[in-house]
Amino acid sequence: MSANPVIDVDELNVSYGDFHAVKDLSFQVEPGELYALLGTNGAGKTSALEVVEGHRKASSGTVRVFGQHPSDRRAIRPRTGIMLQESGFSGDLTVSESVRLIGSLTGRSDVVEQVLKTVDLSHKADTRVSQLSGGEKRRLDFATAVYGRPELIFLDEPTTGLDIQSRDALWDAVQELRENGSTVVLTTHYLEEAQQRADRIGLMHAGTLRRQARCRS
Repeated sequence: MSANPVIDVDELNVSYGDFHAVKDLSFQVEPGELYALLGTNGAGKTSALEVVEGHRKASSGTVRVFGQHPSDRRAIRPRTGIMLQESGFSGDLTVSESVRLIGSLTGRSDVVEQVLKTVDLSHKADTRVSQLSGGEKRRLDFATAVYGRPELIFLDEPTTGLDIQSRDALWDAVQELRENGSTVVLTTHYLEEAQQRADRIGLMHAGTLRRQARCRS
């Protein structure tokens, strides 16, 4: 492992009352890597990534992103894009307005029209979010995550609800981002997808990291 990983998790523990969701979790993600963190529902991966993303406090342990504590949003947020399972966009905003809003909140800049073209939503630019299909909303989630070409991108079940063509387009966009230096952390229930796309896989079960494996040379 390099001396300066993008993500460095050391002995992370997350508890909810008496429930120990994450137990002594340690892993690193290297610059430019696509790292897939897998596990069944309840394995602890979501709790772990919420700490890494700065959305939750750790019970104990150390987490660093770009060498900083995840709570340092001023240092980390402009460099990080996050695609959650449910975005929670306001249904009254249009697609373009939603993308511009995320851009202003993250402090990144980009050309909205080009981002929408990448995810095949140009024809929906003036459509309200409430009128989008489920697959179109997922593509909007992805657009806001990659707006401004962030250095680190979290993709939480990114292809759920997408048709084959949209999946291929999403992965083409991810590959282009990686070629330009972005690091990607993926969670997915599609094991075959992870094996095809990831450099390494970390498998969690019952709050612990049971195994790590390299997928591609």
